[in-house]
Amino acid sequence: MLPINSLILDTNLLLLFIIGRVDGGIHISKSKRLKKFSLKDFEKVHLAVMSANKVLITPYIATEVSNLMDMSGILHKMMMEEAKRVIELFEHIEVDLASDTDGRFVSFGITDNSLINLVQKHVIMTDDHRLTPLLYNVNASNVLVIDYN
Repeated sequence: MLPINSLILDTNLLLLFIIGRVDGGIHISKSKRLKKFSLKDFEKVHLAVMSANKVLITPYIATEVSNLMDMSGILHKMMMEEAKRVIELFEHIEVDLASDTDGRFVSFGITDNSLINLVQKHVIMTDDHRLTPLLYNVNASNVLVIDYN
């Protein structure tokens, strides 16, 4: 994989990255949200993260990930601790509510609309086939789509 200057993982892929980092990825299949993903998919995301000069995160994505953590008990606590570590490692992007609620906000929500704005300057890695065409229309060279195994 070529070096990536700045990378943003969409919500599902960040969730996959976090859960995959715990216990060698054995808990990926336990998440209802990640049923379509495998350990190989985690490895693809991990490779992209390792190839990036910097990985960025928005408050919207961090919020979604924490809300979508569908584990329970001690496993939930372990995943949330890993999420905290990952979120602290990534560079935080300042958001602009005015521009993030403009444009395609009504159809796509604030997180995806912000990614449509951010793809101009940053590589977006996503599995969202509904969002992908819009990202390509803005800046096709900054879109990485993961296909599941």
